[in-house]
Amino acid sequence: MNGPTGYIYKRRGVFMNNKRKNRKYDTLKIALFLVFTAAVLVLPAHQMIGGLLDTRDTDMDVNELLFSNNESLASHADAAADSRQNNTNGDTDANTRTNLPVPEASDRDRAPTAAPAGSAGNGAEAKRQPADTGGNSNATSAVSIWNNGSVFDTDALKDRNTGDTKKYADAAAGPGLADGTAGDPDESGVRDLPPANVVITISAVGDCTIGYDETAGYQNRFDQVYAANGGNPAYFFENVLDILSDDDLTIANLETVFTESKKKADKAYRFRGPPEYVRILEEGSVEAVNIANNHMFDYFQKGYDDTVATLDNSTVQYFGYDVCRIIDIKGVKIGLAGFHIGGGGWSHRKKAVTDALEKLRPEADLVIMSFHWGIEGQYKPTGDQRSLAQYCVDNGADLVLGHHPHTLQNIEIYKGRTIAYSLGNFCFGGNRNPRDKDSIILRQSFEFDAESLELTELYEPEVIPVRVSSVKDRNDYRPTPVDGEDAARVMKKVFPQ
Repeated sequence: MNGPTGYIYKRRGVFMNNKRKNRKYDTLKIALFLVFTAAVLVLPAHQMIGGLLDTRDTDMDVNELLFSNNESLASHADAAADSRQNNTNGDTDANTRTNLPVPEASDRDRAPTAAPAGSAGNGAEAKRQPADTGGNSNATSAVSIWNNGSVFDTDALKDRNTGDTKKYADAAAGPGLADGTAGDPDESGVRDLPPANVVITISAVGDCTIGYDETAGYQNRFDQVYAANGGNPAYFFENVLDILSDDDLTIANLETVFTESKKKADKAYRFRGPPEYVRILEEGSVEAVNIANNHMFDYFQKGYDDTVATLDNSTVQYFGYDVCRIIDIKGVKIGLAGFHIGGGGWSHRKKAVTDALEKLRPEADLVIMSFHWGIEGQYKPTGDQRSLAQYCVDNGADLVLGHHPHTLQNIEIYKGRTIAYSLGNFCFGGNRNPRDKDSIILRQSFEFDAESLELTELYEPEVIPVRVSSVKDRNDYRPTPVDGEDAARVMKKVFPQ
């Protein structure tokens, strides 16, 4: 990738990426290697000296030590292999696309309907891997990843219902029985290990305007940049592809329509792109988009219908308004719902939100709510945003995502669940040179019991600071990770003191 490389941040000793988590195992391996080397060199020397040293007890002790440590090394090797397997990109089995009811302008707030889970019949793919990684991308080693110890304290995350502390899963921990044993060997001598738990990693980004306003000048407009780069759909997400392909599901807010219609609403900004632009999302490893926002009807019902049809013929799932979505990934059912809240509070959306939660919670193992809300240009969430987000968590949501202000707002933990009030812009074709180019990629992993698929662990949320453009003086629509002072500025917005 073209973004900054080589920076991993650890704040207040709380966050450790997978490499740091495995450091203690690396130290153990080095120690064991030194013991083994000493044994190889020292034992023959003892034998050569003969009667000068009585080595019988020493030989026994060293051999027992080597046998014990070899078992330990094998155990750690198996654990690391299981960890890598759990964190590689498995097939993303998107739900079957059905012709769900399309909201007319007059009934967009009716009760949501859930699309059934299943396997996609139109080419849903596994997560893409960057060509130069051989399918083993490790985004954490290439970009700045932050958290905030004063907020994401492992002792502070409480279970929503019982108040018990949730312990973060160690990425290096292998499978084992509840009593700490590895199980009894069968007749062949192979240990009967329990199945490894399922880990799902979610990435979330903010406003993606994969298009432009026709009234803006052509120079450096989204379509001009697209054409100048040979119509290459992979160009825009190239600098974040290794991150977004290193998860199980990437979610964005799609703030444009895919249509060739020319009939548009009478409003200040109307965003559209030709249907071929959906390939930008596909090539960027974006699997799901919220379509409930204030630009989805910029080209009236025709624009909405064309957008839904385009997404139906792509690998990108959509949700929002009256469409709830359940996506099956590694056997885990992930429920998605999205709403455009607008002004005037959220009481007029309470029934629709409640209906979505009541519909998804019994059917999904993980529930994610996405809201287009708040006030544009503001860096603090409103009271309505906070009360709605907390209402969702109280009623079964596991992750709440926000967008619309075009700026970053803070992230907080409420009853053990992450709330991102505004993810800011991301790949934003709506402005050729936005004043505030700060953005983030939010990532969080969730661990499920292998047999019951009960959510058992919530990993510590990760924040990757990003600028919406790879250059500072204009928008080239290529989100790019940042470090140093730029990263520090971003983090102050999402973790204000």
